[in-house]
Amino acid sequence: MVDRATVGQIGGVNGTSTLGPVMHVGSSEVRVGTCSWTDRTLVKDTAWYPKKSMSAAERLGFYAAQFSLVEADSTYYRPPTSDLAAGWAERSPDGFRMNVKAYSLMTGQPTKPESLWSDVRDAIEPEFAGKANVYPNHLPDDALDAVAEWQQWARYTGTPIGSIVLARAAALLAAPDEADGRFRECLAAHEKLPWPFVQARTELAYGEFLRRARRKADARTQLRAAFERFEALGAAPWADRAAGELRATGETARKRDVSPLAELTPQELQVARLVGEGATNKAVAAQLFVSPKTVEYHLRKVFAKLGIASRTELIRLELGEQAGAQVA
Repeated sequence: MVDRATVGQIGGVNGTSTLGPVMHVGSSEVRVGTCSWTDRTLVKDTAWYPKKSMSAAERLGFYAAQFSLVEADSTYYRPPTSDLAAGWAERSPDGFRMNVKAYSLMTGQPTKPESLWSDVRDAIEPEFAGKANVYPNHLPDDALDAVAEWQQWARYTGTPIGSIVLARAAALLAAPDEADGRFRECLAAHEKLPWPFVQARTELAYGEFLRRARRKADARTQLRAAFERFEALGAAPWADRAAGELRATGETARKRDVSPLAELTPQELQVARLVGEGATNKAVAAQLFVSPKTVEYHLRKVFAKLGIASRTELIRLELGEQAGAQVA
């Protein structure tokens, strides 16, 4: 069953706007959303993205009409103001959900000083002032009381994943004698929530902490686990970072043998599998809900990455089961 709730005018958006589809399978709710990266083939061949001439309110209304769930990544680069959050609420229909990324500083990532609250920016330790990026250890212990506000947000939303990310942030910001215990608590929480990428991020952060504390043997255990998870997920940049940390402990990470299929994107894998089964570009486009031009674009990429030159060669590769496994 798919529900569509029609609502009245959304702040600044003329006419009516609808909430994107919400599917119910038994007692479970399934939502389809979109994230904040741009696919140039969708820009060229479809009306997937809002028009550039639209205002911020109109763009939000446009997305809400297509999807019941979207990702906001602007909060990773700068904390949202109360006015911005209120605007999101006023300009979106009932039932609309927005997944908000945690601010970079809260997860131990490099953060631009200009994005900090002014009082926090003024508290940067003198030896780190003027640097291009700020990290939690560049600030005094009492400069990040705003973390408490994010903890209140996590409790209010009730999302387990938000609580784990904040627990990791607390470990990163804790004093050295407290950090170890906090990281262990965070890892224990992961046992109840099987999110391998998030767990790998925690293992990496813990491993980095242990290496800096000169506990190389303990660090290797965490870094090795993080590397293996990132490798299994195909998260190459993160796997490289974990491998670099592992090398710093005196151990070399062993990379798995990579199949040419591993270089294909999920969309390219789908196209390759369907064409490999003998489907025409038009038939593939109809099945994937894209244009034939998009299929042709992905197919050229597939040929180049697999080192083949014809559909016949693709059929001979028998990609059915392999591609299905990669997509899963």
